[in-house]
Amino acid sequence: MTNRDAPPKKAYFSTNNLDDTVCVLAIIQRIQSWQMYQAVLPKLEDDVECTTTALAKRVGLSYWRVLSALRSHLRMRELPLTTAVQTEHWILDLPRLHVIDAELASLGDDAGNIQLVDAALADFLTPKEPAQHVPTESEIRRFLRDFIDGILKPEIEKEIERAVSISYSKGQATITLKTDKATAGAIARHIDKAARKEHISKPEAMEALIFNRTQTKVVINTYGDASQVYMPSAGWCVLTEHLSNYSMTRELSPQESSSYIPTEQIRTWVHGRDATCRWPGCSMAAHYCQLDHRVEYADGGPTSVDNLVCLCQHHHNVKTDGRARYIMDPITGDVAWLFSDGTFEIDRAEGPLAPRNVNWKQTWEQYLAMRKRPRSDARALRKDAIKP
Repeated sequence: MTNRDAPPKKAYFSTNNLDDTVCVLAIIQRIQSWQMYQAVLPKLEDDVECTTTALAKRVGLSYWRVLSALRSHLRMRELPLTTAVQTEHWILDLPRLHVIDAELASLGDDAGNIQLVDAALADFLTPKEPAQHVPTESEIRRFLRDFIDGILKPEIEKEIERAVSISYSKGQATITLKTDKATAGAIARHIDKAARKEHISKPEAMEALIFNRTQTKVVINTYGDASQVYMPSAGWCVLTEHLSNYSMTRELSPQESSSYIPTEQIRTWVHGRDATCRWPGCSMAAHYCQLDHRVEYADGGPTSVDNLVCLCQHHHNVKTDGRARYIMDPITGDVAWLFSDGTFEIDRAEGPLAPRNVNWKQTWEQYLAMRKRPRSDARALRKDAIKP
């Protein structure tokens, strides 16, 4: 039998390993939690205060926790595709449901955009590989923010009212700056650079920059076109006119290097593919990570994009100590972590340069076109877009 004739591998999340007793018990717990809240969801005309207080007394939880749970479950009524994925894989616990509800709040009652998010989120929460890492709350939050800010509302940053506030309390003060994501990302990088340069803390570095006691110059690699870019740690954003004046576009051509140290082109490409540390669930931004040779350089491993992986200092140490090992698919960028107990977990590359076809990208071009069509045509287009 050839590889072409072999049956496809069954995709599932690592938390849903039915051969693992702990996994099974955790699945049962998530199912029971879902079924309980679905069974006691109030009617829309019921009194919020009375129903929430009564249920909080029955389940022994605080009023605010129960209110959040009910609100999150009511939100799922607006997300039928995501609900279908949930009832198949049972990966959404209350913290994850709360994240979904909170991130969709910015859409208000925009049914069209909520429909788009529903289909994109359902695809995101559907496993593509065996023993795939289940998205954490922060990963779901980042996905939703990137999708809403980058695709549904790319002009939202132009509507931001910038503001600075200073509050004083008990001999100290707090300064808060409200600005667009791209500018905030650039400021953060300058603070990081100043802190490393002067060997001081980040708050001290910010003060040094403001009072002109130090100066920094940073290069921030972004991915995308002139109108919209992906900035590591900030996600999809629009460059302000000021930042655009200092930006340039270049074509990445990361050629293999004979040196142990990656070239700037290689480093930039790997950061764009990985986005974060590749340990399952770690959200450390790629530009804070080290580049690890999948096959050791001393053993003949090349310094190339298909042999380098972003790992934060902590998880690089775990790998170096031999407490866990990984292999990487050089084509897709997927990383399979092998643990000492004989289990494994797949971490998928999620950066803007991840070399895979994103299943919903073309679908959302159709969906976005749907909003400009008559409602009857939109319904027909939606059926075609979500057809398996």
